[in-house]
Amino acid sequence: MCLAGRNVVLRPFEKKDSQFLEALLNGWEALDLFRVDSLLWTSEDIVQQFGDLRSFIVEERTERRPVGLARIVEHNPLQKRAEIGGYLIEQQRHQGLGWEACLLLLKYCYDYLDVARVETRVFSTNEPSLAFARTLGFREEGTLRSYLARGGRRIDLVVFALLDHEFRGSCRIQKLLAAGMLEPGQPMPMES
Repeated sequence: MCLAGRNVVLRPFEKKDSQFLEALLNGWEALDLFRVDSLLWTSEDIVQQFGDLRSFIVEERTERRPVGLARIVEHNPLQKRAEIGGYLIEQQRHQGLGWEACLLLLKYCYDYLDVARVETRVFSTNEPSLAFARTLGFREEGTLRSYLARGGRRIDLVVFALLDHEFRGSCRIQKLLAAGMLEPGQPMPMES
């Protein structure tokens, strides 16, 4: 199933996407975000890590070219919660594509997976992603101190959550829906 917005499409990861993700994830900035050890991602790593039904390639809608990754990192149907994450290539940032991709993924989680809570985790050194989570309406719930060793220092991990009623009651999200960025409905599938 693909999720379609006005400017982006989230489609399931396919093996052919390995080369795109290998280049994306082996960039210095992404390497800091996604890889715990110092090894580079290989195509086999990527298929193993992202080759499931919870990984989506973010495509620019008109040209259908990949511009990023959106992922349901964890889904617990019994507890009705999910964790999400994502990454856009640097050239595609600050154009609203990340907003739209994240809103599509959130809407999918709340409408299709029927979760009550969505979490995201952000390294304390990643100021743009911290600001992005807060702007989307996620609330900071805590910090996992000294979570990761990186470059000879310890980095904290900040945990955020957004509840279903906060998502549906958000004036900002309702304005985006009204402006046609996202079509209201359950969910927003688009056949690939």
